[in-house]
Formats: sequence, structure tokens, C-alpha cells
Amino acid sequence: MATTVAYQTGMSIGRVFDMRTFACGLNIFSRDDIAKTSTVERHSNTVKYSVIKGSRDVNNILGISGDISLKAKAGIIDVEGVGSYLKEDRSQDNVMEILARAQVETVTVSMDDATPKEGWATNANGTHYIRSIIYGGDLVVRIRIKGSDARQMEEIKGKVQGGLATHGIIDAKAQAEFKKLEQDIKSNSEIDIEYHSTTPKGEMPRDINGMLRALDSFKTDIQQLNDNKGVPCKCEIVPLHYLDATIPAILKSSAYISQINSLEEKYDDVQIAKKKLHSFLQEVEDDIEPELETDACHLEERIDEALERLMEVISEIDITSQQQTVDKIKEARSSNQMKGAGGFHREVNKFVRTCAGPKVDDFFRVSKTFFSEPRDVKEACESPTGRFNGFQALEKERLTPSRPGDLKETFNYSSCDDHLNIKYPDSVPGMEAAFSNFFTHVTQLAHRVLDVMSISLGLQDRNYLRSRHRSLGGKQSPATLRSIYYPPLPEDGSIKPGQLRCGEHTDYGTLALLIQDKIGGLQIMSTDGTYISVPPIEGTIVVNIGDLMQRWTADKLKATVHRVVIPEEETTKRQCRQSAVLFVDPDDDVVINCLDGSGRYSPVSSHDFVIGRIRATYGDA
Repeated sequence: MATTVAYQTGMSIGRVFDMRTFACGLNIFSRDDIAKTSTVERHSNTVKYSVIKGSRDVNNILGISGDISLKAKAGIIDVEGVGSYLKEDRSQDNVMEILARAQVETVTVSMDDATPKEGWATNANGTHYIRSIIYGGDLVVRIRIKGSDARQMEEIKGKVQGGLATHGIIDAKAQAEFKKLEQDIKSNSEIDIEYHSTTPKGEMPRDINGMLRALDSFKTDIQQLNDNKGVPCKCEIVPLHYLDATIPAILKSSAYISQINSLEEKYDDVQIAKKKLHSFLQEVEDDIEPELETDACHLEERIDEALERLMEVISEIDITSQQQTVDKIKEARSSNQMKGAGGFHREVNKFVRTCAGPKVDDFFRVSKTFFSEPRDVKEACESPTGRFNGFQALEKERLTPSRPGDLKETFNYSSCDDHLNIKYPDSVPGMEAAFSNFFTHVTQLAHRVLDVMSISLGLQDRNYLRSRHRSLGGKQSPATLRSIYYPPLPEDGSIKPGQLRCGEHTDYGTLALLIQDKIGGLQIMSTDGTYISVPPIEGTIVVNIGDLMQRWTADKLKATVHRVVIPEEETTKRQCRQSAVLFVDPDDDVVINCLDGSGRYSPVSSHDFVIGRIRATYGDA
């Protein structure tokens, strides 16, 4: 039974082809026979897509069998052209992929019936011979949609599944669904588009509309090449058994296919786990705890052992010895080396969460180490003029203008490009990593809080607030993480009249997430104007509404007036207090209008409002 495979360099009519190695062998027909060909026009143009859930979806749309896919991924064989997608990195979390493929076939050039050269079977090291070459072209487009977290990714999947089938032809209806999908998700996700083609391509569009146009025009592009033929894109191969009945026939058994599919799933799991673990360990470098470092080494060893066993069995896959291949795969799957294969990705994710989780105690410990440094060390990390990141000394901030400066020191961190000049002392190892890690996790929490607020406000678009904070956690994010240190209070009575650890104030932006230690002292103003204490509760975070959110909701949500008072107990006065706050502001280009349309507050630029409040607190320095 004839089949087709992707064209590889060196393929020509009459040559032997080995499906085990995906390589060409000798010509087994005479030159005269090879020269006798027939050309049939095909005029085929198919454009289809598939939502990718696993390797089988990839193999199906690319027209590649599981055994070839496995060997290509393992680097045992090289599959050119669109097969290069097989080696794409798919180790990222919260990512959804869709593959689209345009296949154009213009003509098929086939060898007429012929008899192979005498004695050909002696030197024919292969499984098939090449009877036809199909011309045209192949264009594969990878659409990668990335969400900010698992919950958002589930929403994106729901929108994809609500509009698109798992696979199908890209007709007018599907094109409309692709365009609608882009509109639905572009406000809260990233869409990355890449192309793999059998023909040279220039700069390609990076949006859905442009991609659809590229797929539509691909046939026209192909017809401009090689006298309208395009390029060789596929070959029709015929089993050698049809030339010599003594050569065993090749027909893949269901057991062979099943075991290959299972093996590929395990291989993918191991490779994804290995890449993710390696990437994570590179990021944390020396900042991982010794006990967890030992766990990482053990996990890495197990993954490497499984990969070594997988590579061994993949190299022994033989389509001409299918039962032996099945037995070897079963033996490998039951070996000690393969224990965990199929679940390593989940195991690595769990390990990363354990290591990289938002450990409040660790963050406070690193912060306290910094604040305990000599004054000159801390002052070397002060904010440059006109910026608000880095160290701020005792009493520099005056949140209540009528009071003396606050009795606290702070260190501000932001991921914004403009804040990459933050200085960290060499004497506090791991400080930058601790702030970066904590910032990442708390901003992810902030995204979820914004979603809950959108729902509670009855907004039709549950992603409304998230979409106005798209940069949150990214390089253009106006959000700031602040570590606050309230030093032990002096016994000499030098506290100034009216002075507080933190003067009463409201926060400027959308909201603030506040984490406090067990010392206490935080108070908020109740609706009757009196202050009530907010006692620390382990494992909880205080959410303060900011001034912009009050304007946004036309006073439905009121900005929280709060302060940190001087403790009454003498023993508490002699203790330091620590807290961490994430200040969440909308994207700089967002204009705040009252959501209810009341116009209670005039429109205001988020950036201008927040900067104005900051300068009122710090001055122009």
C-alpha cells in the first residue's frame, strides 16, 4: 500500500527509502525507466486547523506517524520542512496552541510501471521505494495563546472551544470565529504567531487577520515558483514487498501504534519536565534552600534516568520488527528507570510551587537583614532623584502632612524597565531574587482579586478590571512592592508630638494588598470616623481600596483610611514591626471614568493622578 511522506533533501524517483531512518538509499531502477514519467495536475488547496492538546493532534495535522515523530524529537532522524515544528519547545505553562496548515498540491510526477534492476534486493537497504514526487508547498502556522495564570487559561480555553471545533477546515465560518476569538481574548492574553514553510518567506504577519490572509494567499505565492509548480513537498512511497514478495510486508499493527503513542506521551512529559526544572534552577541559582536543592538533584537524576531509558528504546523502534518493538517498549515502561514518567511534569510543577511560593517569613527575613545593615549601606541603595524605588530612610515619608515624618524605613521594588537601576547591597545575598519572586506571586494574586471585584461590581465583562491592569507584573507595570520596617521605638521619649509609625492616609491607586507580621498596630477608619484595630491573622492579606477605585465606582467602594499607631505596651514598643504592601495601579494609559455613568468624578488619567499624589507626598525629589 502506497503512502506519502514529507519531502526530504536527496529524495528522487526510483530511490530506496527507509522508514526506520527516514533516509534515502540507492536507485534500484535504470536511468531509462526513471526518465519515463507521467505528470498529473492536482490543483489541490487545503487549509485546516487543529487545537493542540497533545502530540497526536500535532502528528495528525502534520501527517506524521508517531514513530517518525518520536525519532525526530529524539534527534535520531531529521524531518525537514514543516516537520521542524516537532522540535518546538512546549514546556510553558498556561499556554494554548492552535496549528493551522495550508497544503497546496500542483502536480504529481510519477514513474511509469517498471522493473527494478537485476539483483536490486541484495543492496536495497530500506523499506520502500519512491514512485512519485508531489509538488506544491506547505505552510504551518503556530498560534500560541498565553494567559497570566491557570484560571485565565481555563477561560481562554472555554472561549476557544465555544467558537472552534477541536479541528476542521478554515472556511468562512472558521475565519470569522478566529477573528472573534482574537477580539475576545486580546485584552487579557498574549498571542504569538510563528510560521514554518517549505518555501522561503519574508516578514510574516503577527496578528490573526494577517495570518488568515497569509493562508489564503499561499496558493498564489506557490504558483509563482518553478513555472507554477512550486517546490517538492511530498513523496509517494511504495513498500518493497510489492516488488519482491519475499520481503516482509509492512502493515502497522494496532498494538504497535498504541505502544508508540503511549511512549511518545511519556517522552513529551519527561522532556517538558526536564526543560522546566532546568530553567527554574537556572533562575534561582544559589537562592534555593539546601534541603530543596537536594530534592531538586534527586528529581533531576530520576528524570535523566527516565530520559536515558526512553532514548534507548526509541533508537530501537523498528517498523519491520513490530512485535519486538512492542515488547521492548513494554519492558522499558515497567523498568525502575521509567517510574514517574508520565507524571514528571506535574511533579516538577509541584516542586517549583514549593520553592517559589510566596513565603512571607523568608521575604520578611531578607528584608529585616537589609534594614539591620549600617546606615551608610542602606543609604547607598536610596532612590535616585525623581524615582521612588529603592531605600527610603526613617521619617522621609510624611503621609499625613500635618504630622512629623513617619517612624518607618521602606524599600520599594518594581518590575518596570524604568526601575532596573535599583541597588542591592552585596552584604544581603539573595535580596533581589527574594523581592522579584515575592512580587511575581503577589501580582498573580492581585489579578485574581481584580477578577473577583469585577464580578462583585456586576460588570458584564468579568475581565474588565484585569484588562485595565494588563501590564501588572510585567516590564511596563506601575505596581510597586514595598517592604516596610518599623524600628524599635526609642526609650528616651524622643518621639515627636503627633508622630506615628505611619500617618493616616488612603492609598492612591486601585487597591493595595497588605501583609503584616504579628506585632500589630494597623488601624482603619470606620464609617463613623473612629479608628478600629486590624489584628494580624496568620495566612491572611488585608485588601485596601484605593482612591482611584473610589472614583471608578462613584463611591460604591470607599478608599480605606488607615494608619499604624504607636503601641501602648512598652514591650511592644521595643520590638520592630514589618509589613509588605503591593500597590496596584491601572495601566498608565487608562482614563478613569465612573463605571455607573454618573459622572460624580471627572475623568482622570491614572498615571497623572498617581504621580500627582506621589509628588504631593515626596515633593519633586
